[in-house]
Amino acid sequence: MTPQTLFYIQLGIDALMCCLILYFLWRVGKMTAVQGPRHEADRRELQRLIAESQQSAQQFLDALAEGRKSLKELTYTLEEREARLQSAALRAEALTQRLEPKPDGGKPVPFVDREQVLRMAGEGAPLQEIGRETGLTEGEVQLIIDLARSRDKNR
Repeated sequence: MTPQTLFYIQLGIDALMCCLILYFLWRVGKMTAVQGPRHEADRRELQRLIAESQQSAQQFLDALAEGRKSLKELTYTLEEREARLQSAALRAEALTQRLEPKPDGGKPVPFVDREQVLRMAGEGAPLQEIGRETGLTEGEVQLIIDLARSRDKNR
């Protein structure tokens, strides 16, 4: 069940309680004319029920707020870990390419730090130039830049 569903269930229960309280008040009003002393006991019982209902509603809202806070913290942590995993995957791929010779017999691709690509992009270097400097394709350079923007946007 989602917090929103629980909220609507609680809202429905509160509405039902309000209807029951109004019905109870109506019945008490009819009885007051007949039973004078009994009215005071019924009024105290009604006040107790109202106080319990308000306390339950407040506890539910507090629990819902705490759940939202925990969910936001969890989301932030997961996004942070995802970014680190993506960075580690890019570094591992670059290291693998560096260790393995190219199929055409050329030199192995040197290790490229993601930060170098982002720094060059931040300085306004075009994708072609970043690719030449780092030994990456334009697509790889664009992917690194897009991942960094996505990570910054989600923070």
